[in-house]
Amino acid sequence: MEVFGHLEQITAFVWDQLVKAPHQKRHPWRIATIANVVGQRVLQRSVVLRKAITNDRMLRFYTDVRSAKIQPLPENDRFSWLFYDPRRQVQLRLQTTARLLDSEQAAELWEEIPAFARKDYASIAPPGTIREELPLAAAADPLAGARQNFGVVDCIIEQMEVLQLHREGHRRAEFQWMSETQSWAGHWLVP
Repeated sequence: MEVFGHLEQITAFVWDQLVKAPHQKRHPWRIATIANVVGQRVLQRSVVLRKAITNDRMLRFYTDVRSAKIQPLPENDRFSWLFYDPRRQVQLRLQTTARLLDSEQAAELWEEIPAFARKDYASIAPPGTIREELPLAAAADPLAGARQNFGVVDCIIEQMEVLQLHREGHRRAEFQWMSETQSWAGHWLVP
């Protein structure tokens, strides 16, 4: 990969990769690490990037609504995202504001989920519950409650930071969304 030479080249690359990632099973940015504050702790999780919309500055992931990572919503709606592409040696860090989609919007997306994947939301107990045996007793209907446990989180990107490692010189840049101009303002940083 060529070394980044212009700020505009970086934002174009980032959005190109984010939009592609949800549709390419082996894309290095398909799985991201997100972090947020829950109580007095910073929690990190891996999530699957389900959608990216450039014009809306939006990233989407699915979750169990009982999960600790979304319990602070809507009061504490800040999520940090981390992506890394080892082949291109590009790291992307994002600061976002999150919102849980309402039940109707989530129901529409639920219909797109393959039957085999719906079981991921069908556990009797919430994620992270301590249990004495494996597995928990299943409900009579293995998908009972799965739909009501399914949640969709949309995150709006407010800030991006990109680091490219390169033998010709590392490149690091930061971009802030400017609501007044509806555009990204960027500058180079010392790597």
